[in-house]
Amino acid sequence: MAVTVTDPNFDGTLEPKPGLDVTPTGNAAMTGLDTGKVIGSDGNDRATLFDLQKDNDQIIRMLDGDDVFVFGPNDTNVDINGLVFMGDGGNDQVFLNHLMSDYVFTARVAGGIKIHFIGDPDGSGDAVTFYGAETFTFRNIDDSGLNYVNTTYTHDELYALILAGTPV
Repeated sequence: MAVTVTDPNFDGTLEPKPGLDVTPTGNAAMTGLDTGKVIGSDGNDRATLFDLQKDNDQIIRMLDGDDVFVFGPNDTNVDINGLVFMGDGGNDQVFLNHLMSDYVFTARVAGGIKIHFIGDPDGSGDAVTFYGAETFTFRNIDDSGLNYVNTTYTHDELYALILAGTPV
């Protein structure tokens, strides 16, 4: 069941240095974009909604390493409903561009977390189910472009918020 979640750590404070609160850099790009079978490596990988859209079945395995998934804007005008397996070990992180209130969440079996962007005016948007992510960071950028201080939750903290969320 999809739920909305209130961000208990969001206090409306603007990011003092917008642009410096960006996602980690230096991670390797995904491979297989040209073959329709996108996959990570045993190193530190970075994937985006674009990579999911390029995969034939919209399932990405990021393998080992400290991986990063960026759930940012999707300019393809094609809604995505994908799965991302972040891999074993490491410090796997998901970065979401918007406010927590711009998403609905579903707790999946085996600890998966489905995040569906609902910030589009027509209610459409991308959905991704994550397995194996250690942290989820909301960059808290609103519709007008204001950038509020990030909020970060461990997998277990976000999962608990989802279980206590308000059904939609």
